[in-house]
Amino acid sequence: GRLNLQTYDKDFTEQQYRYGSGNALRENGTMTAEGYRQEQDNGANLAQADLRFNFRTGNVQHTLLAAADATIDNRVRNITYVAPPETQVINGTTVFRRPTYVIDPWNPVWPQIPESSLSQVFQDSDRSVNNYGGFLGHRMFLLQNRLITLAGLRYNRVENKRLKTLSATAVTSANNHTPRITEMDGSGSSDDALTYTLGANFKIAGDSLVAFVNHSTGFEPTVAIDAGTLAVVPNESSRGVDLGFKGAMFGDSLLWTASVFEIYKEDVAISNPAYDGTALPGVPQFLLGGEEHAEGVELDFRWNVNRNLYFQVGGAYIDAEVTQPVSARDWKTKSPQHSAYAATRYVFRDGLLKGWKIGASATYTGEYLYNAGTATRFRQVHPDVTLYNAFIGYSWRTGEKWRHSAQLNAQNLTDEYYLQDTYRLARGREVRLTYTISY
Repeated sequence: GRLNLQTYDKDFTEQQYRYGSGNALRENGTMTAEGYRQEQDNGANLAQADLRFNFRTGNVQHTLLAAADATIDNRVRNITYVAPPETQVINGTTVFRRPTYVIDPWNPVWPQIPESSLSQVFQDSDRSVNNYGGFLGHRMFLLQNRLITLAGLRYNRVENKRLKTLSATAVTSANNHTPRITEMDGSGSSDDALTYTLGANFKIAGDSLVAFVNHSTGFEPTVAIDAGTLAVVPNESSRGVDLGFKGAMFGDSLLWTASVFEIYKEDVAISNPAYDGTALPGVPQFLLGGEEHAEGVELDFRWNVNRNLYFQVGGAYIDAEVTQPVSARDWKTKSPQHSAYAATRYVFRDGLLKGWKIGASATYTGEYLYNAGTATRFRQVHPDVTLYNAFIGYSWRTGEKWRHSAQLNAQNLTDEYYLQDTYRLARGREVRLTYTISY
């Protein structure tokens, strides 16, 4: 058996600039930004225990696992401060706005903003989440270990309490940054669920060809707060099945897996196409009771040819979509349908080139939906991209204990112009030289 106990308390403070509502890209390429200060306090107490029992009934080997875990008083306090609004005249119109600073992104100069001037609360959230869980699992080894079955039952309970959710500043189209204060009374939500797992592996031809099938249900507790209604987002539930074949050959030097799967998710918080963060009263950020469906195929192959060389390739086709509510039916955001990768490495372990190593890799990510579009944002589709990387390195020793290593890494060899999954410009071709010494 094992018992793990943990407690932590982390405080975090930062002061920087934000590009939010009321800030704009100017004609000469500069941008307006406003200062803000964030204070965060996060702490929790965690415990985990498990017991495992092995026993036999006749020719059948059994393994029984009992486990329990808890996260108690997982509390997060986050406060953001900005400068108080002031009357300004912009293009001949008097408005009530917070002060901004003009920043040139090509040659940025960041004015030092006194901490005392950032005195208005922009956002204040304080919430506590307690999670409790227990698991009971049973494995059986049948037919001289050719058939292995698994059955598991898990209980989860989550208690999500809003101690405070305060928005001291909202944005309206008529009068930007009008103060608004909404404070919660400490209400929250609690939910529990009983989920299960069933599975089996059958050795058709020893370890080189194994058929497998798994079916399970899931419960995903969330701690999100709807920015429009300031309500706790409900927890998600899911169910799914995957089946396929896998194998290990040549002394486990060649490993492969081919599988298909199907997953259903319910009680999903779907982004509301009509959400408008500037609206008063608030428009819901999420449509509750959403459903998602995903199905696909995954392939993976790794071959350690010898001590020097290995190859690895893989790929997947995943069709993931929002199915409910009808008004939000679409691709699931940030879920490319097609993806693939390949990698290889060769290490020279003897001869004139002893100590050298070379390698390369390639990844393909198909196009995917980044944002389905809202009342204030365009529909955005991320185009597909293929990236190539390579490296060359050399390792050597001096004396009896010192080990040295130098490596040249090249990322994005073709200098591909592409966007990250945050829809920001990613890095172009990048070459790095690293040196490491150890003993």
